Amino acid sequence: MTKQEFREFYQNKLIYLDGATGSNLQKAGMPTGVCPEQWILEHPDAILELQRAFVEAGTNILYAPTFTVAENTSDGVTAPLLYLMIGGVPLGFCYKAINTLDSMVGYRNAKYLHLGRASAKLDDAANWLPSRICGLLLTVSAFLLRLDGKNAWRIFRRDRRNHLSPNSAQTESAAAGALGIQLGGTHIYFGDVVEKPTIGDAVRLAEPEDIRRTNCIMFAASGLSLLGFG
Repeated sequence: MTKQEFREFYQNKLIYLDGATGSNLQKAGMPTGVCPEQWILEHPDAILELQRAFVEAGTNILYAPTFTVAENTSDGVTAPLLYLMIGGVPLGFCYKAINTLDSMVGYRNAKYLHLGRASAKLDDAANWLPSRICGLLLTVSAFLLRLDGKNAWRIFRRDRRNHLSPNSAQTESAAAGALGIQLGGTHIYFGDVVEKPTIGDAVRLAEPEDIRRTNCIMFAASGLSLLGFG
């Protein structure tokens, strides 16, 4: 994407870019070598002031810290435990190899066209069942934590297919519903604009405390996974 194309794209729009926040947070006082998400939780005014400064300067772009806990609860906890229960350590290692390969080369570009496509499709197949189980566990966790469990179930049923991936929205929809925020939407990958549907309703804007809330949902769902598959 050229600078002119990007300028035309964001004109009269508000764009959230995931990542690229670290250097700006360091200027705001974040020391090196710390977890950015944890530091933001402890200093929420810093990220809000940073975003306010972008708006006051006339920009249409706000930077947000990486926020993928919901999806990774399935990839990192539920799915490995499920495959360990089914096939022991060999199948568990096999699943993690598939998942790691997708993370490394599962991109839609010329460099990884064939190897990446095979890795991505294999990962989609391996995560089809775990992601759906995890979506249900996240919904149950929302009820247990006294978050909006009813909305988590509603959004899960409505938006669990609102993603280019057949699995990602299964968990993201439950988390978005539990928190009352909206995820997804148009993203920019390697300079290319990728149109995506939104997940959830924008009942309110996301805030730093949502990182802690999502972590709590993840721990609860992980505990349920351990009880069910451990």
